[in-house]
Parts: sequence; structure tokens; C-alpha cells
Amino acid sequence: MQNIEVREHGKRGPDVVVLHGGPGAQGSVASLVASLAPWAHVLEPLMRRAGVYPLTMDQHAHDLHRVAPAKATYIGHSWGAMLALSFASLYPDSVSSVILVGCGAYDEASREVHARRVRDALGPKGVARVSDLERRLAGSDDTEWSDSLLGQIGDVIERAQSVEPIGITVADTTPDAAGNRETWADVVRLQKEGIEPARFSSIACPVLMLHGEQDPHPGTMIRDMLQPHIPQLAYIGIHDCGHVPWYELHGREPFYRALRQWIGGLG
Repeated sequence: MQNIEVREHGKRGPDVVVLHGGPGAQGSVASLVASLAPWAHVLEPLMRRAGVYPLTMDQHAHDLHRVAPAKATYIGHSWGAMLALSFASLYPDSVSSVILVGCGAYDEASREVHARRVRDALGPKGVARVSDLERRLAGSDDTEWSDSLLGQIGDVIERAQSVEPIGITVADTTPDAAGNRETWADVVRLQKEGIEPARFSSIACPVLMLHGEQDPHPGTMIRDMLQPHIPQLAYIGIHDCGHVPWYELHGREPFYRALRQWIGGLG
């Protein structure tokens, strides 16, 4: 099995692995990774794209384990936060701590709240734009065009999930529409079968949620869903902040402050 690509940044400091969102948003954490490199040894895995092996959360975790340090802090954004939890539950000895940034939802109720908030933020024109792009994506059998459509959807939705953005992650992203579809189907399967979040009870390391208070993903609902299985879970809400804290005018500084204090305090 061919190993996934891993970008390495920085040479000194604690080992940190940063996981991109999506699924299928390879490269989306590039700007976050670059900002951590001056004080940490950072690995940025580009998770496997669709086409060779069935893409499940367990497969992504296995891929990650093959290239990961012996022990590290894992920072996951959005779907990457969900992967960090899956990985930590399967390979607990490889993880010193987990930081969840804008973590995805683990039940239908939270997903419905997220969908409603995104619709409200988009407004009628935005909803129509996303619906049109999704219709085109559903009817596309061209890989390159499908990836482009997914990127356009991500662009529109990310802007709607922001408060005062100073950048956008899609500028760094190489979308994988097939990987997005295949992996997300497994995310939902794991939840419907009661596997996740139940298996997160095997996670013994410290876990922190950093969540923008204006992120349409309902942070406190997601926290309350996870906490029975991860009682050591700590939560910090970031004021005037959306889904991508490091690209938020007001959320950026408190996000980085909490990140460095957490990692430094555990070192």
C-alpha cells in the first residue's frame, strides 16, 4: 500500500500533526500549518484521494498511522477533527493530545441545526447558488469538473460560515469530490450503527475543542454529544468567530493564544 503524501514544516519544538477538512479538502490547513512551523515540528498529511482503496474513516486512520510520529498532538479542522478522534480511538498510544477546531456533528439534530444556520447565512441567492452547484455536481461524471464544483461549493459555504474573514482556505485546497462523497458516507454509517462516538471512550489523552461562537456548526451541541464518551473534553468558545478561526479578524488572536497555551502546557 502506497503511503499518503505528508508535508513537513518546522524542525524544532513539539511534534504536531494537522489534519485538513472536507473530507476531500486536501491542503485546506496549509495556512494554519505555516503559522505553527516557527515553534513546532508540524506534519500536514494529505489524506488519500478516491480511486484505489475504499475510503473509510478506518482506512484514513490506518493511512495516518503509517506516516505519523511515535507520539504527537493532533489538530484537526472540521472533518479533520472527526478524523483526529477516530485515529485517537484506534491508536491511542500514538496521541499525546487532540485539539478539535470547528468539529463536525455526530447526530442528525446537530446536522440539521448546522444546515439551517448555513441557509440563513447564505440568504436566498446563496442558497440558489449552492443548489445549482450541487445539482451540477450530482450530474457530473467528469472527475476534474466534479472537483472544481466541490471547490466552488466550499468557497460559497465557507464565506457564509465566517464573521470577518481575512482569508479563505479554498485558495489552498485541491478538492476531491469522490473522496468527499465516499468518506462522508462512512462517517454517517459509523454514527447510524452506533460505533461513533461510542468508541471514543478509548481515548485517554487530553482533548480540547476550540469552536467559533458564530460557527454554524453547533459547538455546544457537539460537545454535549461527545462528552459522555470523552469526559476529559475541555471546551473554549471563541467570540466573534466563525468556522475557520485562524482566518478570522477577531478570532485569530484568541485562537492562537489558546492553541499555544494548550500545547505548551502539555509539553
